[in-house]
Amino acid sequence: MVDKKKIIKVAWICHFNNQEIQNKFGINKGQREFAPWITIMIEEIKKRNDIILYIIAPARNIISNKSFIDSNVNYQFYPVGIPFLKKQWPFFFRFDLWTGYVLNTFRIISIIKKLDIDIVNLIGAENAYYSKSVMRIKHLPKIVTIQGFIGLSKFNRSSKEVRTRIKVEKNILRTAENFGYRTNFMKNILLSYNATANFYEFNYPTTSLEKIIPNDIKKKFDIIFFARVTKNKGIEDLIYAIDIVKKEYPSITLKVVGDTSEEYFRYLERLIINLDLQENIEIVGFILTLKDVLKLAAQARISVLPTYNDIRSGTISESLELGLPIVAYKTGAIPEINETEKCVSLVEVGNIKELSQAIIQILKNKKLEKTLSQNAKAYAKKNFNNEHSIEKMINSYHDIINNYAKIR
Repeated sequence: MVDKKKIIKVAWICHFNNQEIQNKFGINKGQREFAPWITIMIEEIKKRNDIILYIIAPARNIISNKSFIDSNVNYQFYPVGIPFLKKQWPFFFRFDLWTGYVLNTFRIISIIKKLDIDIVNLIGAENAYYSKSVMRIKHLPKIVTIQGFIGLSKFNRSSKEVRTRIKVEKNILRTAENFGYRTNFMKNILLSYNATANFYEFNYPTTSLEKIIPNDIKKKFDIIFFARVTKNKGIEDLIYAIDIVKKEYPSITLKVVGDTSEEYFRYLERLIINLDLQENIEIVGFILTLKDVLKLAAQARISVLPTYNDIRSGTISESLELGLPIVAYKTGAIPEINETEKCVSLVEVGNIKELSQAIIQILKNKKLEKTLSQNAKAYAKKNFNNEHSIEKMINSYHDIINNYAKIR
């Protein structure tokens, strides 16, 4: 049995990007930040003396492996894209996709073989370009920490990349022995694939907003949408809802924050012009850092995310911490947030008229707006404890390592 006082060595197979990595190492330079929960978890791990963490992650702008050590965290970055070139595979020649991401898998497995580690944690089964590698790891105990489920996506299922992601995700969910999950909805989906697996519940840590958001920040506009800007996240539904809201509130304002393709941005701009909403909707687009996104979001009265299939997105968690009244579709684990107190105004998926009415109701009713805000902050304070989340995660590692040792 592994002594819980022993320092354990853990490898995370994941992907992420943040400003610190870009500035310090020049990796993924100029790319947007993503997967902020990884960055926050790393910072929490650095506070501990009972774990050594190896992060195995893909990176652009490098042509060979790069490794760095910062405190008790060892970064192992490997290149993705065309070998020996700082270029990604072009859309018309997706060699990586056609070969089942064989190069990425080879790079990841090669790194793991050189490391002296106790357990592997795959973070994100839905990202096939790195997650597929976990099925090749046979000599170490493993846990798969779920971020979301690409298999629940209702859009773009005809593309080869999405089909591949769904296939890889299903294989992992059916065969993995240990899972980390955050909500009952998530656990029920995992059970439908793999009823004999072991399940460990822990939340991802969240941003310490008290360090970046002033208490007296002023509200400067009505609605914020901050997420990846896609049809699946409900941005088109929200734009049509604003068209309805405008009939009652002509000066309604919405800021759209997030990244997407230039083609889709142009499509949304045309839609906004056709609906004569140019004075009401501003497409802010990509903002470099999460901190700056949250500073802007805090200036809104309402956060709206009519996503079609999220479990409980970072947008929802961050809106709760900001104390923003939230309007969202009744999907995934979002309804679980309201089990004790109403924090989210829930709307049936795809019901644009109901979506507009939920927004109007909050704009009209100051008491409701205040109640939702207070409940959101109370929920976040009760459920988002970073130190506790990391403690539960590390306890799960010890349990899995011990169980693995017993059957060897």
